Amino acid sequence: MPFPYSSVVVAGTNATASANNDLRKDALTRWFKFEVVGALSVGNNQGGSFIAPFTGTVINHRLKTTSGTATVRTQKDGVDIDSSMAASSTASTDSSPSSAAITAGQKLTMDITAIGSGVDLVVEMEVLCAP
Repeated sequence: MPFPYSSVVVAGTNATASANNDLRKDALTRWFKFEVVGALSVGNNQGGSFIAPFTGTVINHRLKTTSGTATVRTQKDGVDIDSSMAASSTASTDSSPSSAAITAGQKLTMDITAIGSGVDLVVEMEVLCAP
């Protein structure tokens, strides 16, 4: 079975590198991917967890199931980032988190709060690194 969750770094459109080829941190977006494979069930801390390696702002969530529906929330140290996002077999985006700021060292998690025969869930949280 492949590793079910991951974190990816993406350079933004205004990214520039120094003479030493270090990418400027203020131009980076980082994705945290939470994934639950198989039949979904209601529960906390599903699809892995992450310790935020930097301070930043959650700017977007992308959600999709293979079939059925699910309602999910993302949290930082137990406090809601976004508390009621709907996922279905049609990919959706939620770009209005209720508490977008994250701080280095906070634990990032995803909970499933309701399901409608949901199967296979992917939630991607996009975070803009603080300058």
